[in-house]
Amino acid sequence: MSVRNKRPEEGDFFRGSDPSEGRDQSYYLMYRYSTTRGNILKSFSVIQKPRGQGHTYTFNHFVWPREEAKIKSFRECEGFVLKFDKAFYFIGYNYEVNEIKRLYLGEYLKKRSSSKLNPNGLGLITIEYDSRIEKRG
Repeated sequence: MSVRNKRPEEGDFFRGSDPSEGRDQSYYLMYRYSTTRGNILKSFSVIQKPRGQGHTYTFNHFVWPREEAKIKSFRECEGFVLKFDKAFYFIGYNYEVNEIKRLYLGEYLKKRSSSKLNPNGLGLITIEYDSRIEKRG
């Protein structure tokens, strides 16, 4: 059974930022192997601090097609972050936006709102961390 790590999420997700900045988002670039062609796939994640009196960190994960790709839709995942002893679990719902964000931002934003109402699956990202990080020096 896993136990929740006592270190605050802010120290893990917002490391190196000045607390006086009041940043409520942290940005990450992620790489992984594509499940369809074995190519390297680049994606982008945003982690948001809890809002109001809440205690839950949330995230958005964006997978954009390469410029030369024939597929012109953007896959996104939106959800919340669970923290356990040795890993974070990003659990959310997936949806696809059929618009080219780079060319038609206004249309993309309209379609994104309606796409969120029609999710096409669950998303799970697991990030493990090493206990050596806790014992620096």
